Amino acid sequence: MQIGSSSTPRGRLALRLVLLAAFAVLLAVPSFVNSYQQFIVNLALIYVLVALGFNMVIGYLGQLAFANAAFFGIGAYATGIAMAKFDVPFLGALCLSALMGAVAGVLVGLPALRGIRRFYLAIMTMAAGELMRWTYIHAEFLTNGSTGL
Repeated sequence: MQIGSSSTPRGRLALRLVLLAAFAVLLAVPSFVNSYQQFIVNLALIYVLVALGFNMVIGYLGQLAFANAAFFGIGAYATGIAMAKFDVPFLGALCLSALMGAVAGVLVGLPALRGIRRFYLAIMTMAAGELMRWTYIHAEFLTNGSTGL
């Protein structure tokens, strides 16, 4: 059963109340946990977003796409580089990272969607993911190579 697929108004109201309660708990987390626990909660929330993106492509569209980690890395490196090397504030870097990830997705997705025959999208996204992994390691002037940003 998918989230939000409840057919009764009562079920939809219950789902909304559960999501609202979960959101309220997440807003209250910083006031009663230490910095390490907050780091773990933030990391879990980031990976929830990655899983939702993966679910959109594979779960709802039924396509095999393997570049989600590469797009996640593009956004992460765009944020880190913008903040560390160019002193961009966090919200500006966040907007920049979303734009960079979207541009990379379009650049990989459009050629793959033109010839969508069976596993063409899967092969294209796998190649894009490997290309980005290679770039993360070998672009030492930006990413510090295998030691990371």
